[in-house]
Amino acid sequence: MRNHKDALLAIEGVYHSYLPGTPFERRSLDGVDLSVYEKETVGIIGPSGSGKTTLLFHCNGLLRPQRGTVRAFGIPIGEPGAELRDIRRRVGCVFQSPEDQVFERYVGDDIAFGPRNMGLAVETVRERVRGALATVGYPFSFKDRLTSRLSLGEKRRVAIAGVLAMDPRLLLLDEPTAGLDPEARRDLFEIIDRFKRRSGRAVLMVSHRMEEIAELSDRIYVLVRGRVVLQGTARGVFSRPDLLSENGLSLPAPAQTVRLLQERGIPVRSGACSVQEAADTIEELFRDRT
Repeated sequence: MRNHKDALLAIEGVYHSYLPGTPFERRSLDGVDLSVYEKETVGIIGPSGSGKTTLLFHCNGLLRPQRGTVRAFGIPIGEPGAELRDIRRRVGCVFQSPEDQVFERYVGDDIAFGPRNMGLAVETVRERVRGALATVGYPFSFKDRLTSRLSLGEKRRVAIAGVLAMDPRLLLLDEPTAGLDPEARRDLFEIIDRFKRRSGRAVLMVSHRMEEIAELSDRIYVLVRGRVVLQGTARGVFSRPDLLSENGLSLPAPAQTVRLLQERGIPVRSGACSVQEAADTIEELFRDRT
């Protein structure tokens, strides 16, 4: 068991209500515990209104816990004197519809906005832009493109590049592939993987797409009505289809396929969550029969 003190992000017993003390009070988080460690991707799933985005807002100080503690890199968010600027440089946020964050005329200026505001030297800013473009799969010359002429997928990548140019150690993603076609989603998976391979980096991601959560996540938290009702590896979480179904969640399509084969009496091995795992399981079945 990992030591909670070693986590890049440690959330303990966090509560949050909107409009507290009024007749319209609504509890969004109800005693949530969550941790993220270096070099891992943590996924959060849950039905609409379960508190997923509210939880992300606590991870870099956009919201402060009404009860409980949030520590990012050992710094307690919400306590008097907490240096939120330092935290927000280390925690990069890509929220829903990040293409709406693109506002400069040229791609290079948009990506450079954050580093310039950090007071970095011109050459350092230039290298940050170059590195961020490389991470999202574009050549340095892409900096001269007009943002008004970019496709949705290109704007999404530029918005992510602008966050990466800040050199965060933890990347928060809220429905990062919403509205993207399969090819653009695959490109984004590769960006996330390249980011995570860098020393000491980690990803915390919210998504309603079970397939991408299963494929990308090392650990998964299931959030329902502001509470963590299940956590573990993808294989462990998706081995509880009844609990997921009770809360309006489904299995990833590959896991559904394997389960359907089992229900029809075909002896395939359980536990497949990703497309590759399902393919390997079915191939194994045919190999055993030859």
